[in-house]
Amino acid sequence: MLLQPESHGLWAATAPVPPATLPLLETVEIDIAIVGAGFTGMSTALHLAEAGVEVAVVEANEIGFGGSGRNAGLVNPGFWLPLPQMVGTLGQKAAERMIRDLGNAPTVVFDLIEKHGIECEAVRNGNLHMAHSAAGLIELIERCEEWGKRGAPVEMLDKEEAAAKTGTRIYHGAMLDHRSGTIQPLGYVRGLAHAATKAGARLFTQSPVTSITHDGKRWTVKTQDGAIHSNRLLIATGGYGEKAKQTRHSTVACFYFQCATKPLSHNILSELLPDKNGTWDTHPILKSFRLDAEGRLIFGSIGRLNNGGGLHKLWANRKMHTMFPQVPEESWGEAWYGRIAMTSDHMPRLKEIGPEGLAIYGYNGRGIGPGTVFGRAIAEYFKTGNRNALPFPLTPKASEPFAKVRGSVIEMGARAFHIFDGWL
Repeated sequence: MLLQPESHGLWAATAPVPPATLPLLETVEIDIAIVGAGFTGMSTALHLAEAGVEVAVVEANEIGFGGSGRNAGLVNPGFWLPLPQMVGTLGQKAAERMIRDLGNAPTVVFDLIEKHGIECEAVRNGNLHMAHSAAGLIELIERCEEWGKRGAPVEMLDKEEAAAKTGTRIYHGAMLDHRSGTIQPLGYVRGLAHAATKAGARLFTQSPVTSITHDGKRWTVKTQDGAIHSNRLLIATGGYGEKAKQTRHSTVACFYFQCATKPLSHNILSELLPDKNGTWDTHPILKSFRLDAEGRLIFGSIGRLNNGGGLHKLWANRKMHTMFPQVPEESWGEAWYGRIAMTSDHMPRLKEIGPEGLAIYGYNGRGIGPGTVFGRAIAEYFKTGNRNALPFPLTPKASEPFAKVRGSVIEMGARAFHIFDGWL
């Protein structure tokens, strides 16, 4: 296993074991090849295998090694963008379809968990989008109104109601979305992998791709010790590209870290998140907090924990005890971080990379719901050949200029904020 405490933390320590897999040491002839064993790759493989389609997944490391196994575990509908901005970016028809599909994404996720008996600490009591300021509260009221127009079960909470739901009084209010919930993300993606292999999908791990080519008839995905020949191809590596240039995507690297306490006592837990809602807030340097099944408080924000990232953990310790002074000082346990694949317009990308070849990426921190439903849609496209089955229009010209510079600016901004927040 290559899942380390600094990269997967609590999730690696508490997730059920993955299915048994081996490296790719042979030449495989298959209908569809998938590169990347995260939410999208495993959802696509599962839905294809259940339909009787021959599919093989190749992964450079372990199942859920990338963003899927480092995720905060909040199963939310939609993307970060307000719904009117999605309409402005995609156009009314395509945007309304995506809004509908992503609005239903938590149901798809929790239905799969129930159907396949996936052990991933699933809790569906709704999540809270917290207003860090008066302006943030106005933004949430507008979001709530937009979702409400579409019949979504959302409601606004005032300051007192938000405090009762969370145990902290620092917020101006919150939007409660009853569709959403929390999971153990590494447990979920491993559960998808178990279900996919049971349905007949072939999974190969510890097999970095060295090249991807098309000879005019079929694709060849090569690793150091083997190859997959396929008629069709999906690259679903997200923000974690491999050695082959065809698996790397132009995205802005934004890092997100999480710290988890040791299990808290019952008297403390009675005051913190009594309904076990997941939360995140409206601050540009956002923070999230939630509980796991054993009563650990998991606290996260933007930032990279290596190369000077100790200041992020110092901020987290300071901020957590400002918000929840009842939590003991010595309670910190695990800390880990991962990379989010950001795009300039905060929308995902879907590109054709050759005949019957697709790449999808750029979920901007919303991997669970989109990865699951987009994977299902791509499986439907591969099964039927109907391009209308694709989850959203192709984005062939989308690029991310100055991606490295922008990623550095985000990290420097997060460090500056975490240095001064709470002291000034």
